[in-house]
Formats: sequence, structure tokens, C-alpha cells
Amino acid sequence: MPTEEEVKMKKRLTAILSIITFLLIVSCSAKEQKERNISDSKVIDWEYQIAYQRGIEAMNWAILAVSIMSMRKANFSLGGGYNTVYWMLKPPTALQEAITANNQTPYASINLSTKSGPVVLDVPPASKRTAIFGSAINVWQVPIADIGAAGSDKGKGGKYLFLPPGYEGEVSKGYIVVQRLHRGAYGYVRRFYCPAPYSIR
Repeated sequence: MPTEEEVKMKKRLTAILSIITFLLIVSCSAKEQKERNISDSKVIDWEYQIAYQRGIEAMNWAILAVSIMSMRKANFSLGGGYNTVYWMLKPPTALQEAITANNQTPYASINLSTKSGPVVLDVPPASKRTAIFGSAINVWQVPIADIGAAGSDKGKGGKYLFLPPGYEGEVSKGYIVVQRLHRGAYGYVRRFYCPAPYSIR
């Protein structure tokens, strides 16, 4: 028969083996749960992703036109309308909703329309202290003509003649002709205070 000491030793070993077995079972269960969580996290909701990406694409597609229309609405709320020049006395802020404007220089803007015929935009020449830089753009903010020191007049000033689509009338000399594919255009220029010669970089 086993001695009392051997019985105690056997009980101790049994207890130790039971604890080790329990720990192994718990460890394996935790590992399986972790692997299951990792696997679950890799499941992609494709319908949500497609809707999300389409929303981003729609925003990127529309934001340029929405910005132009917002600025036009703001201008018209002050009075005037198409072919009216609006001067800002101060640099723009976020309230103007102009996504490409900077907050260092004041702007002048005009919403051109050739619905009633050609329109002339008379740009003054640069002086020893100031120069104008700007562009005429379409509703998608694609440049139609550059204006001022970096434009066709090279800072010397000039009369930009915007022609309606399909215009076949006579054009007098001395104008910088801008042929339009659509009736509308949007002109935005900035006034810089700087000594000549002007950098167009």
C-alpha cells in the first residue's frame, strides 16, 4: 500500500495537472476568440462602401459648381446682376464660400453673360505699385482666359471681348477675343501691391 506521503504527493500532482489543463483550455479558447474577432473585422460591408464612395465622388464632382453658384447668389443679393463688377474692400473669409480664394488680397468678381450679345471687360494696366492677376472661368472653374500681368494683356491692360456661342458678327481690332462655348463665364481677379516688374510664378 502507498504511504501517506505518496498519497499526498499524488494529490498534489493531480491538482497541478488539473490547473495546467484548465489554463490550456482557457488559453486555447481566448486564442480562438481572438482569431474569430480578427476574421469578423475583415468582413466588409460592400453596399455601405459603395454608397460612401459614391457620396464622396458626388461631392468632389459638384463642389466647384456649387461654390460658383453660392458666390453668384451672394453677389446678386447685394444688387446688380450679370455683368456687374463686385469689389471686395477686404480679403475674403470663409463666409464667402470660395474654395480657392486666399485671405491675403481683396478680390473683384463679375458674373458674365453673353445672352444679350458680346460683353467687354476693360482691365486697367498695372502701375508701379499694383498689378491685377485673375482668370475668367466656367462654372466648373476651368480657366477660359487669364487676365492681368499673367494673362493675355501682360499687365498692360486691355479690353477682353467675350463672344457668345456661334457668334459670327464683326469684331473690331484692339480687343482680346475670348470665344465662349456657353453663355456664362465668371471672372475673378486679385489686386496685388508690389513693385514692378511683376512675378507671374
